[in-house]
Amino acid sequence: MEKDVDTESMPLENDICIKLKDVKFSYPYTDKQTISGINLTIPSGKIIGLVGLNGAGKSTLIKLLCRLYDPTEGEILYGNKNIKQLNALEYRKQLGVVFQDFNRYSFSAGENIFFGNIHQPYNPQRVKEAAEKSGIASFIESFPDGYETTMGRIFEDSKEVSIGQWQKIALARCFYSDARFLIFDEASSALDAVSEKELFGSFRDRIGNRGAVIISHRRSAILHADYIYVLADGKVVEEGTDEELMQRKGAYASIFNENAVAEKEKATTK
Repeated sequence: MEKDVDTESMPLENDICIKLKDVKFSYPYTDKQTISGINLTIPSGKIIGLVGLNGAGKSTLIKLLCRLYDPTEGEILYGNKNIKQLNALEYRKQLGVVFQDFNRYSFSAGENIFFGNIHQPYNPQRVKEAAEKSGIASFIESFPDGYETTMGRIFEDSKEVSIGQWQKIALARCFYSDARFLIFDEASSALDAVSEKELFGSFRDRIGNRGAVIISHRRSAILHADYIYVLADGKVVEEGTDEELMQRKGAYASIFNENAVAEKEKATTK
């Protein structure tokens, strides 16, 4: 990543977008383009879906959004400013990210959520609100020590929970942050069908005026998106709403029709 030059202040307007303009990217020591001329917009208060098979470039795109790398060509704008003009740390505070391989900390349940924003003092009320948004609140509150319960297996009185409950804690950590844009990279992969439906069925209320990006192989997690981009070989090959893309019967419909068949076959072999 290049060093910041002439760092500018963060844009503060309420309605703001992140825009990728003809973004191209090649990893160091290779000439192959992993991202090839992508244009997309992530507005405040809107849900954007990203869909694609493995190797389509989704994870690389998230790394670019988080400014772990800078584009080889093109630019990423936060408001009207290239993110390379902004302080990298201040910019990253605007992004809350839940990856599929999220961290599990051997601290209290409340602290696990608080780690979503360590730049402010611990706020018990906000921790509870974040837990409610992720669907983990009632589970944590069922422990004798509630949010003071130590998680994991390391300590004698700690509480180990299922991978699905850990994922809800990771989601709560993201909701607890002050980030203006939330990114969920297969962030419901460990949730059961009921929990996932509850999460995304009211997802718009949960994010408020924040923008959100959902990456998933499950149509149930994507179909509530306001707009969807379909990636293949590092390019956007389709875009539109779920209804439009299914009617088009192109790459998007093919992915989810094949997934539905695979899930049905899997269910019949059990």
